[in-house]
Amino acid sequence: MQDNDYNYRHDQNVVGINSLRKEIEDLRYLLNEKNRSNNEYQAEIGSVRDQISRREQECVALQREVSVKTDQGYALRKDADNL
Repeated sequence: MQDNDYNYRHDQNVVGINSLRKEIEDLRYLLNEKNRSNNEYQAEIGSVRDQISRREQECVALQREVSVKTDQGYALRKDADNL
């Protein structure tokens, strides 16, 4: 009777261990997939940050151009008023 009980518990433990090994394998696969996705998102974020930086530089350049054009317009109006 004890041998049967021991064998039954042993078999149950083997089944449990195999089940946990499978779960660990599945979780490792899931972790690798998540890491891969994360790396892709990080690359995309870097690309978007570069785009934002370029657009900010364009905005600064356009603001300078507007300022220069405004000054030129003011100077032309002043010259026209003095005529």
